[in-house]
Amino acid sequence: ELIQSALLVVGICLISLLFMYFYLVLKRVNRVIRTGFQAKWSMEINQLLAELLADDDLSTTQCVEKYTHKFKKLPINRKAIKLIVEAEIVRFHQQFTGKTAEVLSGLYVALELEKIAYKRLRDSNWENQVYGIKILAQLNIKQAAPKLLALCDDEISTLRMEAQAAFLKLSDQAPFRFLDRARELILDWHQLVLLEVITTAQDLAIPSFSQWLASKNDSVVILCLKL
Repeated sequence: ELIQSALLVVGICLISLLFMYFYLVLKRVNRVIRTGFQAKWSMEINQLLAELLADDDLSTTQCVEKYTHKFKKLPINRKAIKLIVEAEIVRFHQQFTGKTAEVLSGLYVALELEKIAYKRLRDSNWENQVYGIKILAQLNIKQAAPKLLALCDDEISTLRMEAQAAFLKLSDQAPFRFLDRARELILDWHQLVLLEVITTAQDLAIPSFSQWLASKNDSVVILCLKL
């Protein structure tokens, strides 16, 4: 009976080891396939974006329409490929200004990639929320402003600061509206970030800051006095 029990334990251990081995092999094979898949599509997407950069003959609107059509020929409905397209457009956008940046932003919206960023705003992980905010702000997605307002008074300071800075940049109407509802502290380093946005943003509607001097949030009063 003891021998049978020992053999049973040995058998279970062997099966477990074999299972673990095959699991590791499958995981490695899957990683190799995924890496090859990403490299293949990244190269094809980069070629399209490089073609876009060299296309100087069209207006911004025409260029967006032309390359939206080209990108839609890809299997962009597949989540993995859509994420690669988004990542490459964001990466290219970081390196350019002017018309090229406008075309890339327009292409991002035309391909409805902002839905990915909006989904990140609803993520339970605040770091993913911050990433979504940064992309929307970088690509100057103006229609995202209302979605950011609720995050402007989040209890997580980094998320709150990113949302406030992005709201200032993206909101065409009442960009300082987040001060109306600010209950959390606007920390000193937040104030420096906001000041940089205010001084560098184009066509920012500057209000009369005296309207917030009666705020119950002392940090709002201090910021408005500084401004």
